[in-house]
Amino acid sequence: MATGQLSRFFATTVNGDIVPSGRTKYLVWTLPIVFLLAAFYLLITAFMWDNSSDETIGTVVEIETIIQGDTEQYLPVVEYIWSDGNLTTAPMSATSEGFNLEIGTQFLVQFDPAEKSSLRLSDWQYQYGFGLIVLMIAFVSLVFATILWLGVKSLAKRKSL
Repeated sequence: MATGQLSRFFATTVNGDIVPSGRTKYLVWTLPIVFLLAAFYLLITAFMWDNSSDETIGTVVEIETIIQGDTEQYLPVVEYIWSDGNLTTAPMSATSEGFNLEIGTQFLVQFDPAEKSSLRLSDWQYQYGFGLIVLMIAFVSLVFATILWLGVKSLAKRKSL
């Protein structure tokens, strides 16, 4: 890289010190912060759902098959007793290759007592899994950003000398 191109990533302070520019800070720290915010959002919404939903046993009454490209996704339609005591039928809120269940299979489901069509599998991995994966990605990107930031600061210090 030519010196002119590097100057976009460094700024000179009033004292004459060379430091990473605002652009460099933005490039280094944006991705980890976005992943961290997304992870917290996903985990907080999962926690709120988990604490506001009711749990009951659901019975698979139908399986809808959805073909997406080369994969088959399954959407079980589940019958369960809703918060008002009436028997209700609703599809799960997400499809999965693992939802190829037999008719009559029973398992724990969580439902929103205010909305009959909102139904999820009652499993912490299902509720919190995606948020935890994004949190791990955020952690890894924070480690890389810290290493990159230390390298940039070291380079700026060498340019000052």
